[in-house]
Amino acid sequence: MPQDPGAPHFKCDDVRYDRLSDLQAIGVEVHGVEAGFEDLVYAELPPSWDQPAEPGSRDLRLVDGAAAIDAGAVLDNLNDPFPVTGPPDMGAFERGQPLPSYGPRPLNAALLFADGFESGNTSLWDSVAN
Repeated sequence: MPQDPGAPHFKCDDVRYDRLSDLQAIGVEVHGVEAGFEDLVYAELPPSWDQPAEPGSRDLRLVDGAAAIDAGAVLDNLNDPFPVTGPPDMGAFERGQPLPSYGPRPLNAALLFADGFESGNTSLWDSVAN
């Protein structure tokens, strides 16, 4: 059964809260930053729960002005090489950094066949076999 979009979004100690600020008032998620679909370039959900999202079809980078930009914490030896403009961004990707590449990459034929036999001289093959 789908969740009522008007229902409280958070639950702590069996109490439900409507807003992040309600949690922060009791000392929970004091460094939390609210983010929604509108804070991302393109994060639309599929039309129904049983339809997959094609890998790479969504863009989870933050849009200009999103509250999560520069709102993260520096974690030594974890995210220190990534920030571009100050503290790290919260979310999947750091603004200004190239997106990661996942999955198989296209073959680079120049490297694939750079084994010393590019000239077509097959006489070298016989000397290896003997």
